[in-house]
Amino acid sequence: MLAKEIQVSRPARATHPVTITLAGAAAVLAAVALAGCTKDNAAYCCTSAESCAAAGGGGALTPCTDPARPYCDDTGEYGPARTCIADPEATACSGPQECTSARPFCVDSVCVECEDGADCDAEAPVCGEATHLCEGCGDDGDCAGRAGTERCDTGSGACVACLDASDCDAAAPVCDEQDRTCRGCAADEECASQVCNTESGACVAEAEVIYLSPSGQGSGTCTAAAPCNTFALGLAQVGGARATIKAVPGTYSGPIDVDGLDVTILARGATAQPSGTGSVVTIRGGADATIDGLTVTGTLGTGTTVALSCNAATLRLRRSTVIANNGGGGVLIDGCEFSLVNNVIAVNGSGNSLFGGLKITNIATPGLHELQFNTITDNAGLTNAITGVECASILTPLAFANNIVYANPVTGTGTQVGGDADCTWTYSDIGPQPVTGEGNVNEPPLFVDVATRDFHLQPTSPVRDLADEDATVTIDIDGDARPQGARADMGADEIVD
Repeated sequence: MLAKEIQVSRPARATHPVTITLAGAAAVLAAVALAGCTKDNAAYCCTSAESCAAAGGGGALTPCTDPARPYCDDTGEYGPARTCIADPEATACSGPQECTSARPFCVDSVCVECEDGADCDAEAPVCGEATHLCEGCGDDGDCAGRAGTERCDTGSGACVACLDASDCDAAAPVCDEQDRTCRGCAADEECASQVCNTESGACVAEAEVIYLSPSGQGSGTCTAAAPCNTFALGLAQVGGARATIKAVPGTYSGPIDVDGLDVTILARGATAQPSGTGSVVTIRGGADATIDGLTVTGTLGTGTTVALSCNAATLRLRRSTVIANNGGGGVLIDGCEFSLVNNVIAVNGSGNSLFGGLKITNIATPGLHELQFNTITDNAGLTNAITGVECASILTPLAFANNIVYANPVTGTGTQVGGDADCTWTYSDIGPQPVTGEGNVNEPPLFVDVATRDFHLQPTSPVRDLADEDATVTIDIDGDARPQGARADMGADEIVD
């Protein structure tokens, strides 16, 4: 039978027609049929993780080694998948001027992809000696000198930044399983200490963590192996490098009194409630406290007993919930630097409370004064009280943005926000009484279920995509990414469809 020539084109990579003989193709197919598509077959190959996995055998890369059949048809474009064939894009040349951008080099009178590894990228970093095609790496030696991608992922054949966390540093401690790059931690379970500082992306070393559990011990040094059962015991351990308290989910009783300490409290899923009629959280005495993920509830007391107060200190409150406190109101900021972001302050106060949700007072000088992406609703107070956010004795301008302050019950001359003209509002949903300011709206925010205290937003909420387009907050109270749409949503919750 005479060999007959056919034309094969491959638009995705080739610009020249190529010639393959039917006799040559038949020989390859015969070899495959006789030996089967296995790694013992000289015609078998696989050069991508997906193709190798589909062939079984653990997914190990198997390049072609026969110079006469140097090209691996992984996808089966030219015949049976994972078969070594003659390079379908090979074209004759007398110099590089006759080659294409995909095959720019002329080697042994054939246009090829590479002359050495420097011509290949990290996805296929090795220039095959026989084929002059870019191939996957076999070990770290094939990736040496590739700054930032010096490890070989033998599963994909790519040079990558990391294979596991040991390849990463403290600033970016997690090796991402998808793209094999080092990144900051996003959740506690990504850290050996089970403690991730989500703001910095750093894992906190176990020796620097004070551990709490509701079922823990009533004494001791609050280690991972022997956690303590109250915040008071944990705060007593703060000092030196130990400045992070990790409270596992559950309910803790007794006050959290942060007096003059620099401390970070990571408490996602933890609930703090008073053991009597006093406040739950007090920040004072020049303390610098960050509280992330804590639910504060159950305050009773009189009309002057607030759930969370900050006096002459610094408070950073993140992704926390201050809810169902029937004493003097929700949160009191008195002469403090403050940053309140992604919090729900709801169902606080009563008809005997001096204020409802939040009161900010005695701010005399510029500094850290941040109130954004909070949901403040259903808080009550005395007749004529400002039940949402009250400003008093403010001597420096304060600008608040991207909040929901809505449906806090008012009586008489009471309002949602007000008290001092130096507090201004933008890109916020305030009402039913409207407030002037750029981007402000006056619309029912459409919470999921007020009766069950679910203050997430319904998908049809009118505050969706209405936050300031220049806002830099990247997550919401649940840790969901902001924005989900063209712009972030107002309030603590970002709608996720």
